[in-house]
Amino acid sequence: MDGLPQCSTQHNHKLKVFIISLIPFHFPLLELAKMPREKKLLKDIDPNSVNWYADVYVLEKLPVKQGSTSSVQQQRLILVDEEGYQIQATIFGNDINLFESRLQTKVAYRISNAFVKKIEPRYRIVPSPHQWSISRSTLIRQLPDSETFPLLEEAKFVTLEEIDDYLDTDESIDVAVLALIAKPRRHVAKRNGQPACLQELIVVDECCMPIRLTLWDEFATRIGPSIEDIIAKTPVLVCRRLKVAYHSGICIATRPSSTIDLVDDSGRAQALRQGELINNDGLSIPLNFRSPMVRPSQRRPLVTIAKITSMLSDQTLFCLKVAISVSNVEQALWFMSCNSCSKFTNAEVGEVFYCTNCKHEDAHGTPRARVEVELTDESGALKVMAYGSIAEDIISLSAKEIMTKTKAIEASKLMATSKLLKSASSFYVYVQADKIVDKTVNRFFLVGISPIKEEVHEQDLNGGGGNGDGLPSANAQTSHLPQPMPCNTKKWTHFVLPLNRKKRMVKSLLRQ
Repeated sequence: MDGLPQCSTQHNHKLKVFIISLIPFHFPLLELAKMPREKKLLKDIDPNSVNWYADVYVLEKLPVKQGSTSSVQQQRLILVDEEGYQIQATIFGNDINLFESRLQTKVAYRISNAFVKKIEPRYRIVPSPHQWSISRSTLIRQLPDSETFPLLEEAKFVTLEEIDDYLDTDESIDVAVLALIAKPRRHVAKRNGQPACLQELIVVDECCMPIRLTLWDEFATRIGPSIEDIIAKTPVLVCRRLKVAYHSGICIATRPSSTIDLVDDSGRAQALRQGELINNDGLSIPLNFRSPMVRPSQRRPLVTIAKITSMLSDQTLFCLKVAISVSNVEQALWFMSCNSCSKFTNAEVGEVFYCTNCKHEDAHGTPRARVEVELTDESGALKVMAYGSIAEDIISLSAKEIMTKTKAIEASKLMATSKLLKSASSFYVYVQADKIVDKTVNRFFLVGISPIKEEVHEQDLNGGGGNGDGLPSANAQTSHLPQPMPCNTKKWTHFVLPLNRKKRMVKSLLRQ
């Protein structure tokens, strides 16, 4: 009995020592919780920041998608502060439904206690090196009317005549366009063998240059039907973070971080509707529409053929100044292709068949031009392939004319009539490398060509427009680089028709 009180006293003493030992560790946290939160700008918040809050504006909410490395759903948001600095935030799993009505676009909120971490460049949709994770523990309060968020500047849109500058880069572009035609959705296999769904739209902006907009996967299945329902009204599409690609001509395409709005009150969208494109319920577009080829750009520097191999690890598109010749005089200058995907087929001209490549049920055979040319400059030579409209320009005949004439005339004699090759002794060209075929052997394709006018070339040699490096200056290049044709030039054939008839005519042109 005498030992019990002693044991109890010893136990209580140990308990007191244990409690006291915890105080130094918890005291800073208790004091930190009592400290008032400090308002910070987004650029000043990093993973080490504590006790902060930020007033932000929900600029965009991207569609819910499944994570690339897990089955957990996620939704990304783009937040911006009063200085215009943007950061991306992510909501995961069940929290997405919790914040569905809590975080609305174009509404300002005061947010604190978000988890901040660094983000790899390949996952960024804005330049900020950090991202937020928003969960149930995040404190969010909508700002009252008295704290209205400052108006933000409208996004900087890129015109379709400027998109060449963004080909083969990691940069995204924002465009505002009118949708003219929605092609049927189709299922294809990507180069890695994975199945994919895509839908192609023919769009145009104030430059009067039709171009293809490719919707991939969820954009084709989720937004594609909505566009089809109102395509007769020529809807305005405000697209953000699109990728510029090249596939049988330059085109724009969605990427996982893209957004497409069918209704937008931006000034650019209003200008499209009220501008010169639409007049008396009609639309002015080029009659001789075809996918535009890449134009040599002042933004992309010239390289020599000898330097291409060493640069393949960083880029696949090269701008060259070369002479062009045809060394293989016995080559075939055309082949039969699918009218939808341009791949080879054994079908006859006009024969309807099922294409195993693009999965089109009513594809039909159509001739397509091809030609192998040799490019030479002071550093070496390079053989490249040209297809489609570029090959037709080089041969100076359409694919149907080539098919007919090569049956009676040798290819060498047919190439001798090339008006393009006779028009100049040197050219600016775009060459694209295909690194998928083999890791050591590369195929090269000609995707852009522009003759160099002799008078401009002589002026550059005399020092009238050089930049000191033997290359023309930016001002000197503008006279011989291909310029976008204005809508009122005689080289463009336009028509203004009621909308339904216009659509039928454009569809017939696309089949050619």
